[in-house]
Amino acid sequence: AIHHTRHRTVFLKMLIDQPFMSGVLADIALDSEASSLLAFRLAKAFDGSGSNEIDKIYARIMTPAIKYFCCKMAPAVANETMECMGGNGFVEDGPMARLYREAPLNAIWEGSGNVMCLDLLRAIGRDRDGFAAIVAHITDQSGNHPTVIAALARVNAILSDPARAEVEARFATEQLALAAAAALMIQYASGEAGDAFAASRLEGHWSATYGTFGGLEKRPDCRAIIERAMPELG
Repeated sequence: AIHHTRHRTVFLKMLIDQPFMSGVLADIALDSEASSLLAFRLAKAFDGSGSNEIDKIYARIMTPAIKYFCCKMAPAVANETMECMGGNGFVEDGPMARLYREAPLNAIWEGSGNVMCLDLLRAIGRDRDGFAAIVAHITDQSGNHPTVIAALARVNAILSDPARAEVEARFATEQLALAAAAALMIQYASGEAGDAFAASRLEGHWSATYGTFGGLEKRPDCRAIIERAMPELG
């Protein structure tokens, strides 16, 4: 989508430079990088689970939360990306139509969202101390970021109450994944991207569409986020 909008002119400006479009692209880029960081962190946890206790617990508890988040993001990203590309994304000449069509399958092959939530509840129920260690680990990764701490507190409050956990597990699972993603974005992404992700996903008014940034009063530097995600194509 970034490559396409860099080369398409609309209203005498490159499409990527139109404010609405830059907001959409930057917002998509945040979820793309966050999902990638979560996947790599989980892979690292599996690699280190034989010798590192935190990695062992992370792999056991965070797998369903990360699968839930990534599988839910995939169709949303594919849908918005296709819209950015217009007819070029819809026709079968390129790969976008197939990617869009296949994106929902992740939440079937990898287990439905509800199954992932049940897996998380089961993992935490078996190891409450392990969950506390993961909360501490994510908090530390975030540099004790207050937004991440508040999100983890919401998760803990829900999962500590069986009656709430039974009906609010999807929210808790999403919040846990977002908190873990925000911590990784703060640690490894640019300051602009990390702050924008944490604020829009965990502080703002959550929106189902890209380009809104959770209703943040201060719009992030979209161009800086886009530049970070810019593909290097020959």
